[in-house]
Amino acid sequence: MFRRGKTAAILVLGVLIGGVATFVFMGYQTRRVMAIYAEAALLEAATDARLLAGGKSQAVLDRKDAAMGNMVLGFAAQHARYLRQDRKVAALWVVQRYYDECPSSGPSPEAKAILDALPPRPPTSCQFKSRKPEQTPTSQP
Repeated sequence: MFRRGKTAAILVLGVLIGGVATFVFMGYQTRRVMAIYAEAALLEAATDARLLAGGKSQAVLDRKDAAMGNMVLGFAAQHARYLRQDRKVAALWVVQRYYDECPSSGPSPEAKAILDALPPRPPTSCQFKSRKPEQTPTSQP
């Protein structure tokens, strides 16, 4: 009887130690990944600020435009599955609007296929405000 109790205690202790070790390790890994993203964002902001301060806004735009297609592919393949559908679509709508409104080389064929598969965009607040009110049968001009 004592032998079963000892075995059970060792099992419970092993599970607890394993759980704590996993929790600590995974927490470290998560912070490490987030630190890499923070570093990339900081480097990007500093590079853009330096170029803009030097009067090289076209260089910033060219760099962003060149990276956009690959970012869409990476977002759709890896990151979008962790977001709610409305957030994923909203992010891709912004990219789609960029390609619609700004002169550029356009997206790669793969990125274009992802953007073309999006549902129709709702009007922006500016587009909504610029609409003329519809005439109703009771309103007189």
